[in-house]
Amino acid sequence: MGSDIETGKSIGNRLRENETFLNDVLNCIQDGISILDKDLNILFVNKTMEKWYAHQMPLMGKKCYEAYHGRDNECDICPSLQTLKDGKPAMEIAPYTTEEGVKGWLEVFTFPFKDSETGRIVGVIEYVRDISERKRVEEAHRRCSNIFENAEWGVATITGNGKTLSMINPAFATMYGYTMKELIGSPIVDLYAPESQGKLQKHMRLAHKNGHHTFEAKHVRKDGTVFPVHLDVTAVKDNDGDVLYCAINVQDITERKLAEEALRESEEKVRLLLNSTAEAIYGMDKEGNCTFCNHSFLRLMGYEKEEDLLGRNLHDLIHHTRVDGTECPIEKCRIYESLRKGKGVRVDNEVFWRSDGSSFYAEYRSYPIRRGRDVIGVVVTFTDITERRKAEAKLKRYAEDLKKSNRELKEFAAVASHDLQSPLISIISALKLLKRHFKGGLDPEVDGYITHIRERATNMLAAIRSLLKYSRLGVSARKFKPTDIETVLNQSISDLSSDITDSVAKVTHGTLPEVHGDAVLLTQLFQNLISNAIKYRGEESPLIHVSSKAEGDEWVFSVSDNGIGMAPEDIGKIFEIYHSLRTKAKYRGTGIGLATCKKIVKLHGGRIWVESALGEGSTFHLTLPITELDQPDKIDT
Repeated sequence: MGSDIETGKSIGNRLRENETFLNDVLNCIQDGISILDKDLNILFVNKTMEKWYAHQMPLMGKKCYEAYHGRDNECDICPSLQTLKDGKPAMEIAPYTTEEGVKGWLEVFTFPFKDSETGRIVGVIEYVRDISERKRVEEAHRRCSNIFENAEWGVATITGNGKTLSMINPAFATMYGYTMKELIGSPIVDLYAPESQGKLQKHMRLAHKNGHHTFEAKHVRKDGTVFPVHLDVTAVKDNDGDVLYCAINVQDITERKLAEEALRESEEKVRLLLNSTAEAIYGMDKEGNCTFCNHSFLRLMGYEKEEDLLGRNLHDLIHHTRVDGTECPIEKCRIYESLRKGKGVRVDNEVFWRSDGSSFYAEYRSYPIRRGRDVIGVVVTFTDITERRKAEAKLKRYAEDLKKSNRELKEFAAVASHDLQSPLISIISALKLLKRHFKGGLDPEVDGYITHIRERATNMLAAIRSLLKYSRLGVSARKFKPTDIETVLNQSISDLSSDITDSVAKVTHGTLPEVHGDAVLLTQLFQNLISNAIKYRGEESPLIHVSSKAEGDEWVFSVSDNGIGMAPEDIGKIFEIYHSLRTKAKYRGTGIGLATCKKIVKLHGGRIWVESALGEGSTFHLTLPITELDQPDKIDT
């Protein structure tokens, strides 16, 4: 019996030793091992599982879905359940997240755990492998493959000797017009245009030496067309430094080359434009250094070439001193105001200094150069205004002389008004008294002389008064304001009522606008034109019509009559002072009326002309500007 007891102890020890040995073996495995019963309770886990799920410890006795997945019920897809149901091994790839938040992937294999005596399934053995690194490598490979296959530019690899294409992407084949099968294994030199083939080996040697090299070349397509490409070559080496293969990115740069050529042409056009203008132009950066200048700048400032100025401070060169000889500090320089405030500046009372030390008055404009919202420099245009300032000084003297002349003219008008008119008025009055005193007692011939002298004196008085009115036009400043032409015309008709009645004239008009002008002068204008129509009437009673219409930015007024008209040779002269028609012996006038009309129209910024033919009447046309205050509806009468 003692022997049996010893035997039992020996078997128990051996079982414990076997269990310990088995645990040691399972704990040495780097993959996770878990044993579950039929109810998915965890019966055993090895050290690897404990390490992975340390935040869920203890694991033993918990449901697998509770311990491994933090769930309250079974997973929707569970390989352990599948194995329990059909008794077959199963596999599942499942994501996981560590306590630190690191995400990974597990590959789970499940095997049925059977009772050795009955053969019934009593649980599941789970064999779990962490495949996170493999998944990352696969994902990286997938991304690289996608990039390689779907890249818009050409990608290829060539053998270590730099001669043969070993792999290409679809874009590479499309770029050259070949199929992928046609290109793989072919010499890369066949894709080079003859003028670029000689440099291929040089570029490849540089790529092998430096590990990376970029260059441009001319390549040729299957159809023979040559096009420019940019190549980016990377040499992939082994641990010993030997080149395994070269990866090449190829881009068709035809569009870029065309754009560069267009840019060069555009820059050349800009340069030609800058050098063709008479204005001097230069640019400077935020520090005041010259960035460019045109030929006019070089000529005006006394420099030979642009390179003499590029990068130099232009304020120190050309704008350092004021007109009075005092220093012009940068802080006060108006050109720099464009840099500081970002606004354009115009100045015409400062001087620039030439390379020889001489100066000249310049009118300059400074404009900010912006990149987005930032001011990165200025461009300055300027001209030498020395001659203009001389002309302005001369014009100022002329204006002062004219002002003096006008003042003397007004004084003359005052003298003429009294000293010339008074004797004539006295003569006319004396002749009138003389004729009244000797009424019926004078010899008819003497009486005729008196009448003739009186008429001549009256005509002379009228001429003097007309001349005075003409000379005063435009001498005094007048304030133009909105003026109704219909009111002006009615006043003119009223002033001429006696002449209109005596001649049985009829004056009509259409719709007339409001203009910006002087009512008194405009009344005189229409009065002179109507009076002229009445004076130069034919056998029939005068018919006079005044109309208006808008044409562009001005009103066109027309005064038409049925009078005697005029010869072509008179039309060009009738607005001259003291010019009247050839029939003046029959039609008395001062010769100033139409000249006065022309001057009034000119003072209002308009024009006046006439259309006429002998025996067919005349139409006088005149224009007056349309201002913003009197924009018309369409009027045509």
